[in-house]
Amino acid sequence: ATAKRTYHIIKVTKKATKKADWKAYQKRLKDIIVTGKLKDPDFQNKVIAKALDKANVKIKDKAFANILAQFAKPNQKQPAQK
Repeated sequence: ATAKRTYHIIKVTKKATKKADWKAYQKRLKDIIVTGKLKDPDFQNKVIAKALDKANVKIKDKAFANILAQFAKPNQKQPAQK
């Protein structure tokens, strides 16, 4: 299969001068990164799994045993399903 190449010409109509110091953009960059992380389900699962592991959460009721299984680490033994 031959790949089709597409080109776009972009005309700059207005250009704002940027400050040389990155700290002027620090809050905006942080907001962008945090928003991206909050929308990432893999990141959320890792954070929840780490918090549950740190808190040593154990569910002993069989009816609720699989609720947090999605956050368990792969090397942890998960309860068998019926």
